[in-house]
Amino acid sequence: MQYTLTALIEQKRDLPALANAGATQILIPLSGYSFTSASKMNLQDAFDLAQSAHAFGMQAALLVNKIFAQEEMHLLDDLFAHINDDIKHLYFADLAVLETARQYHMENRLVYHPDTLLTSSQDISFWHSCHLAGAVVSPLLTIEETIDAAKGNPDAILFIHGHPVLSRSHRPLLSAWKQAFSYPEELKERKDLFLQEAKRQGKMPVYEDENGTIIYSDDRLESWQEMNQFMQAGICHYLLSGLYEDRVKYFESIRGYSRILQSEDVESVTNEVMTAMGENAYDSGYYHEKTVR
Repeated sequence: MQYTLTALIEQKRDLPALANAGATQILIPLSGYSFTSASKMNLQDAFDLAQSAHAFGMQAALLVNKIFAQEEMHLLDDLFAHINDDIKHLYFADLAVLETARQYHMENRLVYHPDTLLTSSQDISFWHSCHLAGAVVSPLLTIEETIDAAKGNPDAILFIHGHPVLSRSHRPLLSAWKQAFSYPEELKERKDLFLQEAKRQGKMPVYEDENGTIIYSDDRLESWQEMNQFMQAGICHYLLSGLYEDRVKYFESIRGYSRILQSEDVESVTNEVMTAMGENAYDSGYYHEKTVR
C-alpha cells in the first residue's frame, strides 16, 4: 500500500529537511490565495519550489483556501491559467475554486479542505463523486468517527499532526479589540498572539490578516498511537502542519510518522520521537473524547 505524507512548508530552505524526514508532498501557502498564519509565497516562487520538490522525488500542492469575493474571481482565472504540471494538487475551501477549476478541466487536482466540516463517509463520498483528488476529514472527531468517515474512501485525507483550526471568520477580531481598548500596538499579521479563556489554561494561537481572523487549537494534535488503526482501516493519505511548532521538532515528527508507515514499531518510534523532542507526553486531540458531551 502506498502512503502519502503531505507537509505544510513555510520556507524554501526547509525542503531538503522535509524530504529527508519522509514527506512525500509539500503544501505551499500561496500569497493572495491562502487564509493561514503560515508564511506565504508568490506564484513564481511556488512554481520554483514545486520544481525543486520534484528533484527530491516529492510532489507539490498549493494552499488556496481563502474565501473569494466576487471582485476577486479574476484571481482564480489568473491562477488556473498559469498552473503547470509541477503542481499536483490545490487545497481549497471556497466552491468558487471548484467552479473555476471545472472551466479549466482541472477539478481532478483539487482537494477539499474546509477545516472541520467533513465529518462522515457520506461527505467524503460526495466529494469523490465530484471527481476531486481528495477531501480532508475534520480533525475534531473521535477515532471511531474518523475511521468511519475515511475507511472505504480512497481519497480521504487525515490531518494527523499540528494545531487544528477551531474558528475562521471574516471579522477582524484583533483589530476590533485594539480599537475598543485603545491598544497602541499593531496586532495584524503577528504570530506571537494567543487567546486564553477565563476558566482554561490553554493558549489558543490567533492570527488576523486582510482575510479575517483564525483561531487555532491550544493543543497540538499528534496521532502516534492511532496510526496503526488508521493504516489497518486502509487510510493512505495524511496531512501535517508545523505552525506554532519548533521546525526541528516538526521534522522529527514527520520522520516518526514516515517510519510508522514503513511498519516500524509504534511504541518504539513514539518513545524515540518524544525523547528527541524533549517531551514526556503528547495530545491526541478528540480521538478519545467527544467534542460535544
